Parts: sequence; C-alpha cells; structure tokens
Amino acid sequence: MLNLSYNPFHPGRIPPELGNLTNLEVLWLTECNLLGEIPHSLGRLKKLTDLDLAINNLNGPIPASLSELTSVVQIELYNNSLTGELPPGMSNLTRLRLLDASMNQLSGQIPDELCRLQLESLNLYENNFDGSLPESIANSPNLYELRLFRNKLTGELPQNLGKNSPLKWLDVSSNQFSGSIPPTLCEKGQTEEILMIHNYFSGEIPASLGECHSLTRVRLGHNRLNGEVPVGFWGLPHVYLMELVENELSGPIAKTIAGAANLSLLIIAKNNFTGSIPEEIGGVESLMEFSGADNGFSGPLPQSIVRLGQLGTLDLHNNELSGELPNGIQSWTKLNELNLANNQLSGKIPDGIGNLTVLNYLDFSGNRLSGRIPVGLQNMRLNVFNLSNNRLSGELPPLAEVKSQGYIWLLRCIFILAGLVFVVGVVWFYLKYKNFKKANRAIDKSKWTLMSFHKLGFSEYEILDCLDEDNVIGTGASGKVYKVVLTSGEVVAVKKLWRGKVKECENDDVEKGWVQDDGFEAEIKFARIYVVEKYAYTLRVNEKSDIYSFGVVILELVTGRLPVDPEFGEKDLVKWVCTTLDQKGVDHVIDPKLDSCYKEEVCKVLNIGLLCTSPLPINRPSMRRVVKLLQEVGTEKHPQTAKKEGKLSPYYYEDTSDHGSVA
Repeated sequence: MLNLSYNPFHPGRIPPELGNLTNLEVLWLTECNLLGEIPHSLGRLKKLTDLDLAINNLNGPIPASLSELTSVVQIELYNNSLTGELPPGMSNLTRLRLLDASMNQLSGQIPDELCRLQLESLNLYENNFDGSLPESIANSPNLYELRLFRNKLTGELPQNLGKNSPLKWLDVSSNQFSGSIPPTLCEKGQTEEILMIHNYFSGEIPASLGECHSLTRVRLGHNRLNGEVPVGFWGLPHVYLMELVENELSGPIAKTIAGAANLSLLIIAKNNFTGSIPEEIGGVESLMEFSGADNGFSGPLPQSIVRLGQLGTLDLHNNELSGELPNGIQSWTKLNELNLANNQLSGKIPDGIGNLTVLNYLDFSGNRLSGRIPVGLQNMRLNVFNLSNNRLSGELPPLAEVKSQGYIWLLRCIFILAGLVFVVGVVWFYLKYKNFKKANRAIDKSKWTLMSFHKLGFSEYEILDCLDEDNVIGTGASGKVYKVVLTSGEVVAVKKLWRGKVKECENDDVEKGWVQDDGFEAEIKFARIYVVEKYAYTLRVNEKSDIYSFGVVILELVTGRLPVDPEFGEKDLVKWVCTTLDQKGVDHVIDPKLDSCYKEEVCKVLNIGLLCTSPLPINRPSMRRVVKLLQEVGTEKHPQTAKKEGKLSPYYYEDTSDHGSVA
C-alpha cells in the first residue's frame, strides 16, 4: 500500500517509476497537487485493487494501459481535467465494481463494454459524454449508484433499469434524455433518490413509484411529463422533497397526501393541476414550502392549512382559488413569503396577518378582496407589498403617523443640536484654514523632488499648488489625500505622507518622498479588497454590493478566517477560497473547528457564500434568494449511507421560483 493523499506537495507529475512497484495493491494519491498526464506505466501494476488519483490537476486522456489492471476493484479519477474518451479494453477489468471519473472534461459515448461489467457504482457526472446509455447497465446485479448528471446524453433510459439491481441513487439530471420513466426503478424497494430534472422525459409517472416507500428525494421537474400523478405517490411517507415543477401533469392533489409525514418541500408549480386543495394537507406538519403557482386549482383554501406551523413559503399565484382567506393564519409564525396573486379570493384580509413578524413578501394583487387594510400591516417590514387590483376601501393604515407625534420633540432637539454643531464647525474650520494658509506659504518648493516611474504630463509644482485644506478628500493612518485638478483637466489623487520610519542610508528629508510606512501598505491592501469591488462597476453601493459583503461574512464563518490574512499573500478571502477549492479541495477551506458531521451542510453554506461573491454583480442572487438557500440547508434530511469524502453534489434543492442564480 502507498498512501500519499492530502499532502501539499509542490506541483508535479506522477512519477512513472511507480509502475515498477509490481506488488502494489493500493495506490492513493488523492489531492497531492499532481499535474500532467497519467503515466502509461501504471498499467504494469497487475495486483492493484484500488487506484485513487482524485482531486488533482491531471489532464490528457486516460491511458489505455489502465485497462490492463485486471485486479482493480475501485478507480477514482474525479475532479481533474482529463479529456478524451474512456479507453478501449475496459472489458478486461472483470473485477471492477466502482468507477468515478466525474468532474472532468471527458467526451464520447459511454462504452457498452464498461456497462457490461458487474458494476456497483458508476459516477460520470459533469463531463461531456454524449450518445445513449447502454442497455447493458440494467443487467448489473449489484448496481446501487448511477450518477450521470450534467452531460449531453440522449435517447431513452433502459426500461428495465432497477429491475435486477438494488438501485438507491439515480441522478441523470441536465441531459437530453427522452421517453418514459422506467417503471422498474424501485423494483427492489431500496430506491432513495430519483433526480431527473432538465430533460425531455414524457408520459406518465409510473404507478409503481407510488409504492416505493423507500424514496426520500424526488425531482422530476422541467420535463414533459403528463397525466395524473399516482395516488400513492402523493403520500410517500419518507419523501421530504417532491419537485414536479414545469411539466404537463394534471388532476388533483390526492387526499393520500396526509400520509406524507416527512414532506418538507412540495414544488408543483407550472403544471395543469386542478381541483381543490384537500383538507388533508393540514396534516403534513413538516411542510415548509408549498409552491403550486400557475396551475388550475380552484375552490377555497382549506381551513386546515393554518395548522402548518413550519410553513415558510406559500405560493399559489395564478390559479382559480376562491372564497375567503381562512381564519387563524397568525399561526404561520415562520412564514416568509405569501403569494396568492391573480386568483378569485374574496372577503376581508384577516387582522391576524399583522402578527406574521417574519413575513417579507406579501402579494394579494388581482383578487376580489374587500374591506379595510388591517392596521397591523404597518408594523411589518415587507420587501414586497402588493394589494393592487382588489376591491379594498377605507383609509390606508396610518403607518408611522401616530409614532411620529411622540418623537416631534426629539427631532426638534436634534435639529437644534445639529445647527449648533454646524456653526461651531464652520468657525473652527475657518480658523484652521487661515493658519494652514500661512504655514503653506512658507514651504520652499525647491526642496521637493518628484520621482516618476513612467512619463508624466505634469510637474511637481502643479501638484504642490493644490495641496491645501480645500482639496482634502480623506485622511488615513499614513497621511492626507488631496484631490488635484491638473491644468489639462485630468483629476488625480495625491497622498501626502506623515513622517514615519525612514529607510536606512537615506537622509531625514520627508519632502523627498522616502517615507516607509506599514500603515499605508495596509491601507492599500484593504481599497483593493472592498472599495474596488463595491464601486468598480456602478460607482455606487447597491443591493448586489451588499450581497457581496454578506457573502464575505458567510465565508468568514465557514472558513474561520478574517477577510485579510498574511497567509493569503496578494489574495483576499474570496480569491483564497476559490483558489484553495480548485487546488486542494473543500477540506482545506472549511474551519477545522466545525463538527465534521455537518460537513454537507457547511459545504452548502460555502456554496452560498461563493454565489454571493461572484465577480459579476449580475450573477449574484437576490437577498430573498440567499435567505431561501440558507433555509434549505437545514431542511434536507440526508441518507445514513456514508458519502465519499471531498465530493459535493450540486443537486441539492434549487428554488425554481427565482431565476436570479443557479445553485
């Protein structure tokens, strides 16, 4: 056994001499800063059972000589930059059970000879594979994991996939698959995750999936599925995420939903669902999000819906709901978003809505609501508040009018005090200005020396004439900064340094510019990190720059580091995180003080921080989106099966109602 994993070696190639270790059975070189191509000499390791070269910077093709590793059981090549097709001759690897070549740039078709092996786990996601998935993969008797998402695969899935194997995790999302969903996916009754979003699947959801009680996570959104959802599917007892968004599904929500005791996220927007929302939905006590917008739901909201105390989002806009809003909605103490726009709701807005203290998105527009707007709404902090196109009457709530009367006396005192401070400040400034003018006239310009490192269009005298207090625009630890308008019309900033530590072997003439000051250097390192980022694009602070700052705070929490650290060198925290992730992996970024049992949740929070600090402001999510993502981190319940260390799947729940960013 040779294990050199997770060592910060200097970048280098895999020594071809390793092929001489012919008795080697285990070779682990995970995250060793390796680069270059995989040497052909590794094919001489005939006794090798486990080869792990993951999380490096390896490039080039996978050498055909690896097909000579007739004893190998596991090959890990994920998270590199490998290119080309999978090598021929893989049928020789008769003992191979686990292959992971994900997160590379591999292309071509998935070989049939590979799929004919008795594989247990096949991970080829995030590559450029095309063509169809060979039918032979369905004959693997022990296949429990198949992850092929984010490729360019086409055609239909094998219709007997899962019939002969204990399939647990299937993820074929973001491909171009078509045809129907194989009805045998849960034949062995062990399937936990079915992720098939962003494809062209059509037909009905198989009735057999309505009996798959082992399911915990189902994402079938963004396809062309039609017909009614199987009755049993609504009530699967262990599913916590059910996403069917943007299909052509029809029919009602079945009353069997009462059995979905673990359901937290029900995302069924943009379909053709009809009928009334059943009273039984009030029994789904774990429900945190119910998004059913852009359907044909009708009738009143069930009274039982107010029992959903964990509800954070209720979005049913663009339906045909009618009747009055249910009483008791004040029990939605965790509700963040309430969108019932464009329905046919009538009656009054319940007074209890003013008690929803965390609500920040409220849209009742396009309904038939009448009566007065509840006074309690004035106490809420809403980012979105829309009651347009209704039949409301009476006066608007007084908002801050009543409160302001109690503070009139305080405001008057503040204005008087501010006036006094202003007058005193003007007098003080005038006196200081006169003294400075006198002192400034005494400067002998002949003592100044201008040292230029490139050709300039102005002289030191033009600068010196403008170094007076009228032109001061800032003061730092190392001196004052002056705004200087040159005769050419160009505007420059000039910093006049305080007397500091003078370099050795030089005279003590500060005016010659030889002052060395660590505070000035620190100041420069700090503009570069924040001022430049915040103002470079728009020259003003906006929501996106605030989100950037929030993202930096998230990265501080996850990494346990300050925004500026000597270890970063020329980088700031954001660049350090990105570089370290690429070169060393997530384990070198996360604060080691954080409990490892929460690693997956911490990784998701890290991803959110990286989204917020995207270099282009347009790619950053809205704060509403950030809040949702952070809420989701605590909602998903994970299978007990151990995951491979250092690997992140991007397919945790992605909010389909906000297209501002991609998770």
